[in-house]
Amino acid sequence: MKTVEAWGNGGQFLIIIPEIEMTITITGGNYNLFPDMEEIPFSILDKHILPAVKSE
Repeated sequence: MKTVEAWGNGGQFLIIIPEIEMTITITGGNYNLFPDMEEIPFSILDKHILPAVKSE
Protein backbone atom coordinates (compact mmCIF):
# COMPACT_ATOMS: atom_id res chain seq x y z
CA MET A 1 0.00 0.00 0.00
CA LYS A 2 1.50 3.34 -1.04
CA THR A 3 1.50 6.30 1.32
CA VAL A 4 2.19 10.00 1.11
CA GLU A 5 3.81 11.34 4.28
CA ALA A 6 4.86 14.56 5.95
CA TRP A 7 6.94 14.51 9.14
CA GLY A 8 7.77 17.23 11.62
CA ASN A 9 9.86 17.62 14.76
CA GLY A 10 8.29 16.30 17.93
CA GLY A 11 6.26 13.49 16.45
CA GLN A 12 4.08 15.39 13.99
CA PHE A 13 3.02 13.07 11.18
CA LEU A 14 0.58 13.28 8.32
CA ILE A 15 0.03 9.98 6.54
CA ILE A 16 -2.21 9.81 3.48
CA ILE A 17 -3.28 6.46 2.02
CA PRO A 18 -5.01 7.24 -1.28
CA GLU A 19 -5.95 3.60 -1.97
CA ILE A 20 -8.38 3.53 0.96
CA GLU A 21 -9.10 7.29 1.01
CA MET A 22 -7.61 7.73 4.48
CA THR A 23 -5.73 10.60 6.11
CA ILE A 24 -4.08 10.10 9.51
CA THR A 25 -2.75 12.97 11.60
CA ILE A 26 -0.55 12.26 14.62
CA THR A 27 0.71 15.01 16.90
CA GLY A 28 3.29 14.75 19.65
CA GLY A 29 5.64 16.70 21.85
CA ASN A 30 8.74 14.50 21.75
CA TYR A 31 11.01 17.15 20.30
CA ASN A 32 14.51 16.41 19.02
CA LEU A 33 14.17 12.62 19.41
CA PHE A 34 14.55 11.77 15.73
CA PRO A 35 15.18 9.05 14.61
CA ASP A 36 13.89 7.34 17.79
CA MET A 37 10.31 8.49 17.09
CA GLU A 38 10.42 7.52 13.43
CA GLU A 39 8.84 4.05 13.69
CA ILE A 40 6.16 4.70 16.34
CA PRO A 41 3.43 6.18 14.06
CA PHE A 42 3.89 3.39 11.53
CA SER A 43 3.70 0.79 14.28
CA ILE A 44 0.38 2.31 15.43
CA LEU A 45 -0.82 2.31 11.83
CA ASP A 46 0.07 -1.37 11.30
CA LYS A 47 -1.07 -2.71 14.67
CA HIS A 48 -4.26 -0.73 15.28
CA ILE A 49 -5.55 1.50 12.48
CA LEU A 50 -5.28 -0.74 9.41
CA PRO A 51 -6.68 -3.85 11.15
CA ALA A 52 -9.68 -1.80 12.30
CA VAL A 53 -10.33 -0.62 8.74
CA LYS A 54 -9.96 -4.13 7.30
CA SER A 55 -12.45 -5.58 9.79
CA GLU A 56 -15.32 -3.45 8.48
